[in-house]
Amino acid sequence: MSTHLKTIPSKKESTQKEIIKKQFIFQKRVYLSDTNAQGNVYFARIFEWQGEAREEYLRVAVPNHEDLFKTGLRLLTVEAAAEYKGEARLYDEIKIIITVTWIKRASFQLCFNIMNALTGQSLSVGRQLITCANSEGKLIAIPQPIKDALLPLCQAA
Repeated sequence: MSTHLKTIPSKKESTQKEIIKKQFIFQKRVYLSDTNAQGNVYFARIFEWQGEAREEYLRVAVPNHEDLFKTGLRLLTVEAAAEYKGEARLYDEIKIIITVTWIKRASFQLCFNIMNALTGQSLSVGRQLITCANSEGKLIAIPQPIKDALLPLCQAA
């Protein structure tokens, strides 16, 4: 009798991602570096995971996004929050679901639902308020390629 093992790629490998029904799903696994002395995920990792999921979405959804940053575009996280709902432990499979709450001229809000991919248990819900600025820090309108990437995830649309 053989056993089939399901694997989730490491950070160095390609990630599993999907855009389905106004959400982006990013999956990862909890590793030893994510945990504290008690064996559960260190609370600050939740913010790092939000950032990883956000960056992966931009990489996937905005073609040539690096060119926008070369022009001096800065995405500034001006507010971030996380409400902790449950614990994750070593080698748990994690699913991070991103949605967009709203989009304005120069800012947008991302929402993050972090859950155990196998049990569906909610681990954290959070949000980030992000503004767009030029190289001098002056607020600018969201560039069209980023706006186009955000609209399919927007819950208000």
